[in-house]
Formats: sequence, C-alpha cells, structure tokens
Amino acid sequence: MGKFEKALISLNEANRIMPSDPYILNNIGVTVESLGRKKEARESYQSAIEADANFPLAQYNLAANFLEVGEREIAYKKLNLLKTMDDVLANELQQMIWGKFIVNISSRKLDNKLLAELRGLAEINFLSKLTG
Repeated sequence: MGKFEKALISLNEANRIMPSDPYILNNIGVTVESLGRKKEARESYQSAIEADANFPLAQYNLAANFLEVGEREIAYKKLNLLKTMDDVLANELQQMIWGKFIVNISSRKLDNKLLAELRGLAEINFLSKLTG
C-alpha cells in the first residue's frame, strides 16, 4: 500500500468523525486526484465547497480539476469567483489556464472555437485589471 492509499484511509476515518469539515473533504480530493481518480476528487472538492462556500483552496482545486479534464468554461467561471476570494490562488489559476491554452493553441490551428476562448481569456484578464 502506497502513501496516498494510507493517507486516504486516515482521511476517510477523519471524515467519518467530522463529515462536514471542508479541510478534510478537500484533502480527500487532493489525495484521490493524486491516485488518478479525477471524478471522485471533483466530488470531494464540491462537498468541501458545500461545507464552506468561501473556502478558496477547494474552489481552486475544483477549477484545476475541471481544467485538467478539458472543462475550460467551468474553470473560467471558477477563476472569476476565486478572484473575489484569494488573489494569489486566482493568479496561479490564471497562469495555469494560460499555460493550458498555449499548449492547446500550439497543437492545432486557430479555429472559431479557439478564437472564442482567446477572446474569453483576454476579457477575463482585462476585467481583472479593472476590478483589481
């Protein structure tokens, strides 16, 4: 049994004792995501957010999870929410989104969908400068 599996056993026990603790739920998400279980991680992050909607780390992890599985629109929405909660995490997420976008753009030609994504990212960046 590896370290993530052992950690998950401990976290599940803690979750049994304190089932609505957003920190435990978020850490379960991080652990199961490290084991490659993206959907289960997303559910844990969402549970952490249900327990505490103002928990920026869970918002960040959920957005990063959506970004990893190609759900960029949801990640963009989470970015806007995160900007109202935690500037550092919002900047990290924005860099992650741009990084994924650059990798994506280098692997295919510009089409209408890609151009729309670029406009959306530019708008998010512009709005953040206005409100920041």
